Amino acid sequence: LRGYAVDVYLVAQNSPIPSARTYRPSLYELAAIDFAAGKIDSALIKLASFERIIPGTMSAEILKMRIFLAQGKIQNARTQMEKIAKIDEGNLNIWLMLGDVYLKSNPPEINSAYAAYEKALFLEPENKALKYQLQQLNNYMR
Repeated sequence: LRGYAVDVYLVAQNSPIPSARTYRPSLYELAAIDFAAGKIDSALIKLASFERIIPGTMSAEILKMRIFLAQGKIQNARTQMEKIAKIDEGNLNIWLMLGDVYLKSNPPEINSAYAAYEKALFLEPENKALKYQLQQLNNYMR
């Protein structure tokens, strides 16, 4: 579930899939479900409980960053993403998210965003959308 939305219907008791009717979501999944439903406080409580049992999972770290963003805590999200990037330097999506967080900072951290997107492009050199993003930032920095 690394940062992916949870399809609540597939883990619900009314699912058409028999095995899904008896499936009991983990605390992490319950936190992700609450987050998707806009229940931020409940998501944080469940996520904290999950992390006491299984600390340091990438999924939980990314969900925590997404919660910070939803709360408007951009600095916390930035710190969280920088921590995640150190753990998983070869993950394209992490560099993309970090670049996005830098751009959401107040004021936007254009040079840092550019550097994060460059690292993402190194991981996926043929990504046209990323090349365009870097070109736009480069034009902005001039």
